[in-house]
Amino acid sequence: MNKTDNSSPSQRLEKAMIAAGLNDPQLASALNTTKQTIFKLRHGKTSLSSHWAKRISAVLNVSPSYLMGIDQPTTTKESISQGTESALIPEYDCSLKNINTSNWVIPLEYIKSFTNSSSLIILKVEGDSMEPDYYSGEKVLVDLSKNIPSPPGIYAIWDGYTVILKRLEIILSSDPTVVKISSINPAYSSYNKKLDEITIKGRVIGKWVWK
Repeated sequence: MNKTDNSSPSQRLEKAMIAAGLNDPQLASALNTTKQTIFKLRHGKTSLSSHWAKRISAVLNVSPSYLMGIDQPTTTKESISQGTESALIPEYDCSLKNINTSNWVIPLEYIKSFTNSSSLIILKVEGDSMEPDYYSGEKVLVDLSKNIPSPPGIYAIWDGYTVILKRLEIILSSDPTVVKISSINPAYSSYNKKLDEITIKGRVIGKWVWK
């Protein structure tokens, strides 16, 4: 059974960039444009026109119509042996390279109350800044559609080199909007940044624990 992908063009662009292993500066370089332009397209601040869809699709190896929200991707839902509908969730490491070509098969009943499964990825944690809640090597479920840190929570952010987990909280009444970025491990200090200076990949909505 095929699952309809209701992602917006900006969300589809985000997923296609992750699948291709490209960040904003890298895609901008390939298209001879600025990283600010890609940022605006990826966050829906600039509409993804047919002109941009054609240029970007040639780099990301997807169809222009898919990026614009017309076509559907390959099947993202299947029936497992018991007939339970499940979502196929891709797995990535902290460099946003796909490291599990077989994907994770997760029953929809486990995740349907959280979000649309088409915007989910599995991310492998690296580093110790979020211990003891998140240890290096653990797998977390990230919702790529959640890139505004409200309410406060644990988010996956791009630090210019890799994706890291941090707790983000908007500082009330700040103008322009400022976000407090903190770790759980007390060995790491918190710091503040303007919201438009942070590349938020998504919100962490779950973690796999084996006992």
